[in-house]
Amino acid sequence: MSMKMGSTGGHQVGVAWDDGAHENVTKIQISHDLLGVNFIKFEYLDGAEIVTGEQYLTESDTCLTGDEYGHGKISDKSPITEEFELEPDEYITEAETYVNFIGNAIGHVLMFIFKTNKRTSKAYGLDQFPYGRTKMVLGEKNKKIVGFHGNSGDHILHAIGVYVSPINKTKTFKQGVSKVLHKIKNKLI
Repeated sequence: MSMKMGSTGGHQVGVAWDDGAHENVTKIQISHDLLGVNFIKFEYLDGAEIVTGEQYLTESDTCLTGDEYGHGKISDKSPITEEFELEPDEYITEAETYVNFIGNAIGHVLMFIFKTNKRTSKAYGLDQFPYGRTKMVLGEKNKKIVGFHGNSGDHILHAIGVYVSPINKTKTFKQGVSKVLHKIKNKLI
């Protein structure tokens, strides 16, 4: 059973979005410029199907199709768009975010670093910011991130939160038999 965790950043601004919980995250597309992260798009695995999260662009607040799927808007001001793709047996355990706050409520996400059961990603976004930033870690011990929610404005990601789910360590029957046969083989040799 998955659990929705609170978001970090500016909760009171922008358009709220919620991708819900899924089986696993498969790919994240992030666009950023000199102000920080302005667009983010998630792909998820549900059974054998790859799905994209809630499909809204904040400017018109209407449902979109194609490459415009995602949250926020890709900036015209020298944007950098990058992808973090997970392997089939990989899952995200933590999303490290860096947020800058303007006043008490208006925040924006500057950068992400994703930690998985296999590796730590590079930094996606603005890793140098002259006006200070606050580090926040999303996730929970012994759980995997299975969905995202947050707030976006035009050309800016204001807040980000996650859904977490217990890590399913149950092995298939075939994996279990293979492991037992391997142990027996090692004892015989």
